[in-house]
Amino acid sequence: MNKTICATGKGKFSLRPDLIDLHLSVSDTFNDFELTAEESLKALNELKELLPKADLDPKDLLSDAFSITTEYENYRDENNEYHKRFIGYSYHHQLHISFNNDNRLLGKVLYLIANCERSFESSFSYSLKDKEKIKDELLKSAYEDALRQAKVLADASKVTLKGIISISHDFNGLDNYILHPIKAFSRNLSADDKASGAYDIDINADDLTFEDSIRVIWEIA
Repeated sequence: MNKTICATGKGKFSLRPDLIDLHLSVSDTFNDFELTAEESLKALNELKELLPKADLDPKDLLSDAFSITTEYENYRDENNEYHKRFIGYSYHHQLHISFNNDNRLLGKVLYLIANCERSFESSFSYSLKDKEKIKDELLKSAYEDALRQAKVLADASKVTLKGIISISHDFNGLDNYILHPIKAFSRNLSADDKASGAYDIDINADDLTFEDSIRVIWEIA
């Protein structure tokens, strides 16, 4: 049986985000199913009409979830017994659009959405365009850390590292971004906001930090 040394290396990589993911949701309730479906389509079209005004392409607007559900409410009758009664049909539509990390662009699109007739809920997060680059850098960093540990162990044990027997890796993902909720942007607008048609947003996003690990086994002599 071959003698081996095993080391678990950890990789860490930080990078300034270059992408904003704007998350939007809209919902409403109506008595008629067909009317509910029609209104959901109107809401989507209204949103698509706003985006070009912020220099965004409606084709980049993607749906994450859509549903139409029946709504009921509880009530008591004259005998004080609980019952349910039909209220209507509710549609729920969740969407997102990604664009360059640009405060001017963010302020413009949020202003347009907050000041349209329909009520959209909004939040945004920061991410990266080239996620594969991050994965590659994490793997390189993790392997270098594992190799460093293995060399220390080999020197301390007075043995020599030979070939790699196996490498195991369980990628943890890159979706650990912080969401920043956006609320009530239509209130307390400054004169400058109204004149420019955009919110004056001054947000300096912190670096996104990612970690990953690999397990490497070397043969020793």
